[in-house]
Amino acid sequence: MIPHLPRFTRSLALLVGLLASLQAHAAEPEFAAKAARYAEHIKQYDKNGDGMLDPKEQATRNAPEDNSPAGKAARYAAHLKKYDMNGNGQLDPDERAQKAADKQEIEELKRYDLNRDGQLDDAETARLQADTKREREKLKRYDLNHDGRLDGEETAAMEAAGSQSAEKK
Repeated sequence: MIPHLPRFTRSLALLVGLLASLQAHAAEPEFAAKAARYAEHIKQYDKNGDGMLDPKEQATRNAPEDNSPAGKAARYAAHLKKYDMNGNGQLDPDERAQKAADKQEIEELKRYDLNRDGQLDDAETARLQADTKREREKLKRYDLNHDGRLDGEETAAMEAAGSQSAEKK
């Protein structure tokens, strides 16, 4: 960060950097969408608005959840606001499924943010892309019914092929 620039200018510079990074990966819309959702998740912890998580913000992000009745109520209200798409005041099964998918995706991206600064740098991004490519290749090879996921038989076939290749080595 450049300390002598006003906060707005620094934020603008960070945004330009993020956009440049996303444009570099525009050929992979799946990656760009994940990165954008991760950036949105990080915003809630970035209290000083500098686009990165300082040690205090990281501690807040990694702190255990407040499980008091008030903490649970606040979390539920926030989830309702975000996920209650039909506005009926409760999370229906499809809305709960979306919430779970978002949480799983954020946890997955956190695994790649090795320095815990709330952003994926070039090395972290490269690792994520390599893993994503490997997963796509597995799916393409073993998803015999082409439903976009591996069922029990397809997973067993993949594991059998993996153990056979391990035995050859």
